[in-house]
Amino acid sequence: MAANESFAVKYGETEVKVYARGDERWSLNWRQLGKRKSSTFRGSKKEADKRARAIAMEASRINLGLQPARLASKVEVDVLERLTALIGERELSLAVSDLESGVAKAGSWKLAIQHLHTYRPDVADVPIDGLYHRFMVRYDKLETTSAHNPRKELSAVIAAHPDLLLSGVTQEFLEVWLDRGDPAPLYYNTRLIVWRNFLSRCRDWGYISEGVKHVADKIPKRRKDFASPPIISIDQMERGLDLLKGAHLAGFAVACFSGLRPSEIGRLKWADVKKDYIYVRAETSKKVKAERYVPMQPKLWAILKGVRKELEKKSKTGLVCSKFQWIKISRHLRAGKKPVLESWPMDLLRHSYISYRLAQTASISQVADEAGNSPDVIRDHYRRPLKRETGEKWFALAEGK
Repeated sequence: MAANESFAVKYGETEVKVYARGDERWSLNWRQLGKRKSSTFRGSKKEADKRARAIAMEASRINLGLQPARLASKVEVDVLERLTALIGERELSLAVSDLESGVAKAGSWKLAIQHLHTYRPDVADVPIDGLYHRFMVRYDKLETTSAHNPRKELSAVIAAHPDLLLSGVTQEFLEVWLDRGDPAPLYYNTRLIVWRNFLSRCRDWGYISEGVKHVADKIPKRRKDFASPPIISIDQMERGLDLLKGAHLAGFAVACFSGLRPSEIGRLKWADVKKDYIYVRAETSKKVKAERYVPMQPKLWAILKGVRKELEKKSKTGLVCSKFQWIKISRHLRAGKKPVLESWPMDLLRHSYISYRLAQTASISQVADEAGNSPDVIRDHYRRPLKRETGEKWFALAEGK
């Protein structure tokens, strides 16, 4: 990409000028309602062109909406009323486009009109706002982490497009939205999954025709080259055990030697911690809604036994380590001039447990049962290949060596 490269995209009377800024960054400039507008974008030239086209279409509609009105003739009013009656609730411009397409393909006005008579919209013209609130009802009954991504993603599109209809969520619109410059949630595939779930639920409610493939299902996930997940070293694990105290030590140890999810640790109660196993109830593991038993490692039992009485006296909830205490563990491990950890990637300790456990047992099915995942997920996403002796060393330390 040359630093001085530029091109323009026009839709109706709106033109978006695109300038290359180097390092795959683009500057987009256009006029909307008589005012200059600009935006920056990072991506390929093809992606910048797609972004510019979407902006041109949206700005053109806005600009056209404020053009001075003119008086329509009696003939024009009559034609408009008859055409509106013919197409029912469907958007007029889309119906005319289909009419033109039908004439071009069939070569007959009669066949084109017949198509309009038998047309039933695949997607209803209902506001996204109301559907969003209905959709979030199911998440309000789950833990906060489950509701975070749908709430952030869908509330953002409503804030940006308050009058958006379900029928307006086209494949082109959604591709541009998923590629927006300031995304939340962070990952593209996470945002796409939210839309797939949302539009599937809209189809269940009857707002999208049964059997119709909605637009989110037509957009593929982005494939990334496999990279082994980050894990902590045995030295970092030991230093963490020496540094942390009380509930922070309990939570860290449970994560290192049982592989529970952070959300599961935040709901784990002392009543489910036994000498031989940890009982993960279905209500504790809300993500998969299935109970499981995780073998108790001797070192973990020694740590929990040492802090249990003190923590049970302080807490009335019976929790081993609440979610609020869990959040502070990361801060402690990253603090000071010589921090135990430089960063805390998502599921760091869960990845660590699964990787060391797989090295020790050489059994994906066993570790999958313990972790509450399928063997395919463990194989493709959660493990970092390690030597057997490394796995033995991790759990030898866990046994009090």
